[in-house]
Amino acid sequence: MNKDYWDYENILEFVNDCDFDLLVEYDEDEERYVLRLEDLQGANLGNIESDRFHSFEEVVDRMTVYVDDYFIRPIEEEFENEIEDWNTLIDLYNQLVNLPKERIKGWEWTIDMVGLIAGKGYE
Repeated sequence: MNKDYWDYENILEFVNDCDFDLLVEYDEDEERYVLRLEDLQGANLGNIESDRFHSFEEVVDRMTVYVDDYFIRPIEEEFENEIEDWNTLIDLYNQLVNLPKERIKGWEWTIDMVGLIAGKGYE
């Protein structure tokens, strides 16, 4: 991926990996299209399904609580012997992309997502 921005394709993959769907609907009150999340597990924690978003960045910001469960923990478990302690997502991302390519095979998309999230300033 190696992008430094969110587009529809990677935001949809991101929310789908977190067991959500991304919906685009017309908001009569705002008289414009907005984004909405649907929790595919039906939990609707924090009433996330009632939130309306105007950009992909707002969606990612709202979903940061899911980043640890769906991206960070699996990475830490898989690469626990190859990564050092890290303080920020960009630090973790930099360590991962410097591992041998054959070692991260199959993890490229997840690592790219961490980099994309990190590029938006999440720590």
